[in-house]
Amino acid sequence: MADNFSFSMATAPAQAELKRMQRSMQTANVSAVRAAGAALTKVARAHAPVYSGDRADVPRGRLRKSISAGKVERVGLSSASVKVGPRGPIVHLYAGKIEAEDPFMSPAYRESAGELATIAAVAYAAALEKKL
Repeated sequence: MADNFSFSMATAPAQAELKRMQRSMQTANVSAVRAAGAALTKVARAHAPVYSGDRADVPRGRLRKSISAGKVERVGLSSASVKVGPRGPIVHLYAGKIEAEDPFMSPAYRESAGELATIAAVAYAAALEKKL
């Protein structure tokens, strides 16, 4: 009959290194999400409709210019998120109506979904390499 015995001990330098690596990974996550948000912003702006009517009092391109990525928020210990969309008090009055008639955010996301994963992975690797 064999008895199994296991022993592990984390020393202070090892714990400090693990904490440093965890912070580096969090920073890399934020960098990756920020890069993906910037890429999605570019695609969404390209898809946004611009008013082409005859009224001279309607500013052109306001919706397109207002599309931006928000502040990256940390979700838990190892995740982050960012919202990309139209921003501003005036734009919010009509952005929903325009999205219902002529969708531009969801097609932009579908078009760039595969590319976003690659952009995020590259940004994550670069940020992690810089920190390590």
